Amino acid sequence: MKTSFHMNKIFLKVNPILLFSILLFITSCDSNDDSTFEPEQKVVQPGIDKLVSTPCDLSIFEDATSRTIIVPCEIDLEGKIININEGITLINKGGKLINGTLNLASNVIIDSELLNNSLTLSGTIPKLKDNLFKFNPENWGIVEGPVSDKIAFENRNKLQKTIDFSKTLFADTFEMDRIDAFFHLEYEWSDARGYNDRAIHLPSNFHLKMTDNTYLRLQPNFWPRGYFISVLEKSNVKISGGNLIGDRFQHDYSPINDELGLPRNTHEWPGIIVISGSQNIVVENTNMMNSTGDAFIIGAAGHRTNSETKFNKNIIARNCTMHQSRRNNISITDGEDIRIENCTITDAGLGENIFDSNNEKVISSAGVAPRIGIDIEPFRGIDDNNDFINFEKVERVTVTGCTFTGNNVSSFINYSGSDVIFENNFSDHSVGASFDIGGTKFLNNTLIANQKNRVSNGINFGTFILNQNGIDVQHSSGSIAEGNTIKGFVRGIRVMGKDPIVSNNVIEDFNVGIQIDSDNTLCTGNTMTTDRFIAAYGLFAENINNGIFTNNTIVVPRRPLFFKNLNLTAGAFIALQENTFESKEGYDLLIENVNNITISNNTFENTTIENR
Repeated sequence: MKTSFHMNKIFLKVNPILLFSILLFITSCDSNDDSTFEPEQKVVQPGIDKLVSTPCDLSIFEDATSRTIIVPCEIDLEGKIININEGITLINKGGKLINGTLNLASNVIIDSELLNNSLTLSGTIPKLKDNLFKFNPENWGIVEGPVSDKIAFENRNKLQKTIDFSKTLFADTFEMDRIDAFFHLEYEWSDARGYNDRAIHLPSNFHLKMTDNTYLRLQPNFWPRGYFISVLEKSNVKISGGNLIGDRFQHDYSPINDELGLPRNTHEWPGIIVISGSQNIVVENTNMMNSTGDAFIIGAAGHRTNSETKFNKNIIARNCTMHQSRRNNISITDGEDIRIENCTITDAGLGENIFDSNNEKVISSAGVAPRIGIDIEPFRGIDDNNDFINFEKVERVTVTGCTFTGNNVSSFINYSGSDVIFENNFSDHSVGASFDIGGTKFLNNTLIANQKNRVSNGINFGTFILNQNGIDVQHSSGSIAEGNTIKGFVRGIRVMGKDPIVSNNVIEDFNVGIQIDSDNTLCTGNTMTTDRFIAAYGLFAENINNGIFTNNTIVVPRRPLFFKNLNLTAGAFIALQENTFESKEGYDLLIENVNNITISNNTFENTTIENR
């Protein structure tokens, strides 16, 4: 039996090889999936008898001996059913087929640009030329420019159904070029799966391929949560190119309560691209800006306490721009083996908050905490025994080759991810780690404070002490700062936690070069120079145990070193070996109440040791 269909329905026909029948898309806009991406190839195929390209009317289909039919113009099928024989290839050369049905035999190849929302397919599923679905917004009823919520909602449905439709045609690349349109979502309180379903969501084995001419804009709305583009529990997905723009500066920030009656007035949780519980995902050359919440979220599909919860693995963002998010430009809350490469991450959380006569914050487009370029912050709990509960987990993250400018509170903070590397980046603000078991590595970065951030620290190591079974346990350990160039901060490096390594850094223009608030510290090969006179120290440490300081060069106006109340625990030691200390103003090194210190083979220029 044969059945035909009109755009938003799929009919089946028994075929010796496969079962299928498709509807393309209706004017009201239903449709489905995507295509592959390969270079366009010439229409030359083995076994072609001849090419049919004239005339430009229904007679184009009459030569049954042809293997390839070229469509050079728009052809009105006049509501008829056109039978396409087995093995035919339909190629677009500036044409379109409208107002009718193509009834397809087996092994038909069709150029996606011939498809549109007034054409119906029936019969056997065709193969797309090059497995590529080229999306022309006019063909699928997208209305561009500023529109009403209703039209923007229809735009979302049309685009989603076309993506879904393309996938039924086995497309692995969905290509969008020139478009500038608004998309409105259906808003109601939901979980991650519900927000994914309401977003523009992508299937597995799929490439959403956009260009610099692609502008997808979120329709201004009042909702405090939601995803614009979502990849939930999928694999092998690529998003490339395009401009994805949130509604931060047009959003309605009116107070709102959730389904439990709790206030969600901060409106801080929307995301432009959200990846959850997915594997092998690449986002590249994409511009994300003006999010009411975050630009890019690598988040959780559920809690890790449930063994069936899927988690992100092998996620890459490269050559992207994340700009002017109201909260964070990137949030990483769950996942393993994550790389952020060569991205430009700017102006997160800017905007001054205002307060009413009762000193209550007036929620607006101004930044909302934490206001960070990249924030790594998996959700951890603590049980009755003060042991960690990992509801979410982040492991093995590398941030490399990125540029951070203008972010409000910090360029980068790793609160509690494990095995995190921050290397070869440029930043005009501080970077840091908090309670990260396994340590964060800051390697070969250039950190130059802008005027606003000269009161900040260049690199911060974290500390987190938790009393477990009556013993204070330090959960920040093993951080490394190596090979960095740090200029213009009040402190070059603030070292906390335990077992840190600080080596081969060049630190300039500071009040304190390296401040040590950690135990078991190795500080070696660093060069510190400054012309600041106020509280200008090279090495500064109080109340620590165990440290080796070797091969450092320190040139400051005043005290090259300030050590006080060190090694108050039995058996602790400090070693100062083969360092060069110079005071431009003739100030001495201060060593006060320090037990068990070894000083050997150091060079002193215009300074000596004051030992109290």
